[in-house]
Amino acid sequence: MADKNEISRKDFFKDTLGFFLNSVKEFSSITNSLNQPPPPPPLKSGLFRPPGAIPEQEFLTKCSRCDKCITSCPKGALIRFERPDSINHGTPILIFRKSACVLCETFPCSSSCSTGALIMPISKSDVKIGHAVIFPNHCLSWQGSPCVKCHEICPFPDKALTLDDNNRPIISEANCVGCGLCVQNCPSPRAGVIILKNS
Repeated sequence: MADKNEISRKDFFKDTLGFFLNSVKEFSSITNSLNQPPPPPPLKSGLFRPPGAIPEQEFLTKCSRCDKCITSCPKGALIRFERPDSINHGTPILIFRKSACVLCETFPCSSSCSTGALIMPISKSDVKIGHAVIFPNHCLSWQGSPCVKCHEICPFPDKALTLDDNNRPIISEANCVGCGLCVQNCPSPRAGVIILKNS
């Protein structure tokens, strides 16, 4: 029986890449009439790592695939990437629609790493997993429905995620850590927010 933390190649592409590519198609329909510039095109794709992950190429070299960070996550947010023909095989990843990072006070995932692939963040605000991007034509609030769920769930409200005069969410890329709580809790059927890798 497969470990619950494992994810098959099929599931990964269905839940992550497929969703990501479908979302990107919506960029063409976002207009300036919404009083917010459309989100920029993705600068890079890739897997989302635990808090404290060092730059990707070095991470892949130092990560021992020991699963300690995965098993130490109290929320079960980290899963093991399973694709034997990939250099990423066995490494820890986050898939935000399944389970976001809750930014634990003691960062057990980072502190469990003995190889230096994960370095203990100084504070929650120092975590840099990625950053959120709002899709105005998917976001319920931007479409006129009363919804501030992302603002309520954000660990840095009024800093990483603010509300404009019409209670519509605005993301500060500089202050967003990419925890994915907004993605996991977004009630929009078409996903009003996604996480992108930082440039």
